[in-house]
Parts: sequence; C-alpha cells; structure tokens
Amino acid sequence: MNRNEKASAIDMLKHGFSDSAAAFLIGFQGLSVTDLQSLRKDLRAQGGRFKVSKARLMRLAAQGIPGAEVMLPFFKEQVGVVFADQDVAGIAKVLKDFAK
Repeated sequence: MNRNEKASAIDMLKHGFSDSAAAFLIGFQGLSVTDLQSLRKDLRAQGGRFKVSKARLMRLAAQGIPGAEVMLPFFKEQVGVVFADQDVAGIAKVLKDFAK
C-alpha cells in the first residue's frame, strides 16, 4: 500500500467517523469469508457499512474526532469498524444476532 492509498483510506475512515450517527468496533478474527459476507449483507440491509483497514490507519483517522477518540486503545489485532448512518438500533441488533 503506497502513501496515496493510505491517505485515501484515512480520509474515507475520517469521513465515516465524523459523518455517521454511530460507529461500532468489532473483532473478526477467526471468522470465515462466508460469515463476513453474510454480516456485510445484513448490515447493508439496515444502512450500515463494515470497513476493514490496518489498525494504524484507523488510529490515525480517529485522532481528533470527538467520540471516535475513545476507540483508540482498541485498534489492535484484527478489528473492523461498522458505521451506522441512520438506524443505529437496527445495526446494533444485527451485530448482537450475529455474535450469537
């Protein structure tokens, strides 16, 4: 990943953190590709977006954004961010049901 791609990823994440009604941090280590595809499909149906990026890039994007800075210590290992644009409760329900 070159500098331009990293800058683009950071910008995309910054817009997600600042423009979304809520952001959820989820660990996806050990999940299969089909499980992740199913989760993404369910989230899109509720108006959510699941983004995966390097933890360092997520940390850089969250710095300076109120509300997102509380996530900084958790950007480790394999984590993804779910941005909820409208129906926060619906996104939370999808994540809760998927965790079961």
